[in-house]
Amino acid sequence: MDIIVNTDFINTVITSIITSGIIGVFISEYYQRKTLVKIMKRDFVIELFANRFMLQADYSGDANELNKCLGKIPIIFSDNEEVINCYDKFLSEINEKNLLRLIKSVCQDKTVNIDISNWDNKMIIKTLSIKNDNS
Repeated sequence: MDIIVNTDFINTVITSIITSGIIGVFISEYYQRKTLVKIMKRDFVIELFANRFMLQADYSGDANELNKCLGKIPIIFSDNEEVINCYDKFLSEINEKNLLRLIKSVCQDKTVNIDISNWDNKMIIKTLSIKNDNS
């Protein structure tokens, strides 16, 4: 007894397997990229908060880390016009008001999505500064 194999059926199955594999790769790539962008943006916000003490008037150390951090904004947040506008305002006039707007805008980025609704302006701007006094 001969078994007749329908080549159309086999071609359909092979095509379906290949197509579903390719689609799966693209979906996986999309979600992986989205997750990596979220992690990168959140890490940036953490870095910005960690270095904001360098903006204090009495800070006399090297502010290179803060400058590097701020320099990343146009690249990391290139997809967010609000952040870029706040960044431009901050660069044109470096003051507490513009820094506050910039920090709020990066926290409220749709990818970062840090809830700052319970934070007042002083909490955002205030930094921890422990002075080593050897008296």
